[in-house]
Amino acid sequence: MLGDGWNGAWDEFCYNKTLADTGDVVAVLKKYRQKCTDMKLRLGSGSVLEQVYQDAFGALAKAVQTRAELTPSTTPRLCWHDTHNRLIRRGDGRKRKPDGCFIVGSIGSVQWHNISVAVEIKGDSMDGEHHVIRGQILQDFIDMAEIMPRRFMLGLTLSRGGEIHLYVCVPGRIYIAPLYSLPSEHDSDTYSTSDKCLVAFFLFLHQQLGKDSGYLARHSISLPCGLRLDSIVDTSRGSDNTLPSSTVVSLNSADGVAGGVFGRHRHLKGQRTWSYPATYSDGTMQNAFFKFQWGYDGDYEIDVHQFVLAKGVPNVPKLLYTANVEGKGVGPKGQQFKGEALVMEDVGGNIVWHAFDKDGLNMGDARIIDVFAGYVYTLLAAAVIDSQNKYALHRDVSMGNLMVSDNGSPYVIDWGCGRVCTHGEEPRSSGKQMIGTAIYMGIRILTNCKKRSVVDDLESLFLVFCHCLWRRYGKRNAHYEDIWSVKSLSNVSNARIAWLVSEKNFFDRMGLYENDTPKALRALAIGMYTVLFPSKSPIHSFNADDDDPRVDAFDAQEWLQVFNIARGYASINADVHMR
Repeated sequence: MLGDGWNGAWDEFCYNKTLADTGDVVAVLKKYRQKCTDMKLRLGSGSVLEQVYQDAFGALAKAVQTRAELTPSTTPRLCWHDTHNRLIRRGDGRKRKPDGCFIVGSIGSVQWHNISVAVEIKGDSMDGEHHVIRGQILQDFIDMAEIMPRRFMLGLTLSRGGEIHLYVCVPGRIYIAPLYSLPSEHDSDTYSTSDKCLVAFFLFLHQQLGKDSGYLARHSISLPCGLRLDSIVDTSRGSDNTLPSSTVVSLNSADGVAGGVFGRHRHLKGQRTWSYPATYSDGTMQNAFFKFQWGYDGDYEIDVHQFVLAKGVPNVPKLLYTANVEGKGVGPKGQQFKGEALVMEDVGGNIVWHAFDKDGLNMGDARIIDVFAGYVYTLLAAAVIDSQNKYALHRDVSMGNLMVSDNGSPYVIDWGCGRVCTHGEEPRSSGKQMIGTAIYMGIRILTNCKKRSVVDDLESLFLVFCHCLWRRYGKRNAHYEDIWSVKSLSNVSNARIAWLVSEKNFFDRMGLYENDTPKALRALAIGMYTVLFPSKSPIHSFNADDDDPRVDAFDAQEWLQVFNIARGYASINADVHMR
């Protein structure tokens, strides 16, 4: 589950350190009992408080650490930190604290991405699977993974009765396993088997985590960092890589701050993505983009990205390096998960910054129209059925995935939610219908329709354009919050229906008044709206398994006409330059 480096490691550890005979285990228990003399009565009381368990666990952790440091080792050491009164800054600038943590190496300051094992402790008021303590461990995992790629993460909880639980977070799922209870018998010179096993397990963690703490490349514990591609753990390389595996890729946090790494959590369920601006050298320094993610087995971004490139789909970044990372994670519904590492060419910034941000590199109306025409062309070209009866859907068209290069060329990135489909299959794309970015999903997808088509991708593109237009020229009113909120998807769906029910509502609710909005962009918005909702209403009569009636009625010439009309208002050229 944790990778090849952990396979058989526990059996080997037990073989080398027989629990009944090892002096290390007994020495730790003796040291622990000495430290716990003053809390003996408190641990034996009817209802033990959190602070008592905190002190006792700290005594055990320190005793284990002291003993482990006596063993010669070439790997970094595991260090215990009591942090229950210490706030640790998160990537978003806010602070929170675990009750304790183990960190590999002698690190001066405790940071979330340096933590190898997070620890949460509660008194006898709750057990190790209580929703509060589970929620805290989940948030610990999210914070630990905020800026650094992780293949797995470990957590420990101590609660009612002194029972210790192990939490293992791997792609797609968090596993919980009860260990043994905190040793609490102090009057005997003998030690129970359970006490010995618990101490042995902590000694094992000291040995094993020094070798592998779950980072993508062993000890990647700082940013920016240099990453040799062949140092990525448990990988099988792609056959068509441009970069040699000895290439060192320098990962940089976005905007120069650690918390600015591009990534999405999805609460560590399903996909988890880390993306970094990067550089590498092939004689001269080159900009690139590095990405590591957990994904569904069989829905690899690498496969989809390679498919659209081989098909000749325009406006898609080139892949420079790809590798599959062994995951062995299993989701709650039995989904298999795998890891993927990719290096792709740098294709600039997103459309918001280039075209609609008041402080960005604003483009002229005609160029904006050309760029969105390029996005449409890319999505349509991917969806054309090839000679093998195959086609591709993106399924995650969003602001962050629509890029513009420095020379003004459009690019569609992040095919991680995409899928290569076979024409005529049922369903057309996937039963995982909610995959994608929620606020840019069309109404059919928000209402649980399972069948996806390129029209859904185009509807997402329309929503991105509306969102950009609204942010730049519209009014931030109550309708804005209702339509772009992700707190309740059913409420968003209802708000969208009310917004798109008529052309008048469409503009009025955005506060896009005729004199304040460029005519060309206004024309593009109403053109896309008319093509997507020809009845001037987004309300269709359909069931969750129905086909989208817009698919059979789809006519690419209508989209061409929309862009030509908008281009005409820009008073430059009536031809749409799709490329």
